Amino acid sequence: MWLSSHRQAYGFSPLIYNNLYTNYLARWNLRYVLSLLTAMKEEKTDAYRTLVEKTGLTECEMETWREVQAKMYLPRKEGTKLLEQFEGYFELDNVTIEKYDENDWPVRPEALKTKKASETQITKQADVVMLLHLLSEEFDEETMKENYTYYEKRALHGSSLSPSIFSVMGLKVGDDSKAYRYLRRAAFIDLLNMQGNTREGIHAANTGGVWQTVVFGFAGVSQREDGMLKVRPNMPKEWQNLTFRLHYRGAWLEITVDGENQAEIKRLAGEAVEVEVNGVVKEI
Repeated sequence: MWLSSHRQAYGFSPLIYNNLYTNYLARWNLRYVLSLLTAMKEEKTDAYRTLVEKTGLTECEMETWREVQAKMYLPRKEGTKLLEQFEGYFELDNVTIEKYDENDWPVRPEALKTKKASETQITKQADVVMLLHLLSEEFDEETMKENYTYYEKRALHGSSLSPSIFSVMGLKVGDDSKAYRYLRRAAFIDLLNMQGNTREGIHAANTGGVWQTVVFGFAGVSQREDGMLKVRPNMPKEWQNLTFRLHYRGAWLEITVDGENQAEIKRLAGEAVEVEVNGVVKEI
């Protein structure tokens, strides 16, 4: 399948075969829609019939979707757990990042003075690592750690959106120290003009990435499979405490996390809700 993703189109490889991120998300969407249609057909017969009438959806069309998702090519390095960013990526020159500047920002490798970045394994931003973050339930711990370690040495973070993703994934794979370094890089992008373009306006999407890294990463906020809110902090040793607010199932919650990874939750408005805090379910 010939695919180029917008993530790579603005990166170092403008046109590629089988971008892993793109193919995985395409497969995930097809599977999700098919599962919804199956549930509707079995549990909401009238709604399913109405949907078919309005859209002209056919069994033949759905069967095509099943075939496409089943045959979707997901490149990886044979005999390893390494996921290939796109088909042919591992055949490129194996250049890595060895130096960082005074702001702890990666320095372009010397090899890029004589060859194009698109000829090397140097990447612009989180791509495979972004996939691991979004669909972490589909990968085992060893796969996530091996791929994080591999791509972390090759990402130049030419996009401001990249450091926060590496920070969250660093926490997931147990690289807490480097995760905090990535958070600092993301937080200081505009304060220190680390990409040299703050004059054009702040990187607004990056500020959202920083917030998500703090809340979903270091504060450890997530959802269980049953949808219940879960808080399991992993605070940096440099921080004493952290307070933020969330809207959850109609309730406004104020969550305070301390340096000992203990969390206190107050309900400011709304009906009582249950929250799992460090493995213990509490009614707030």
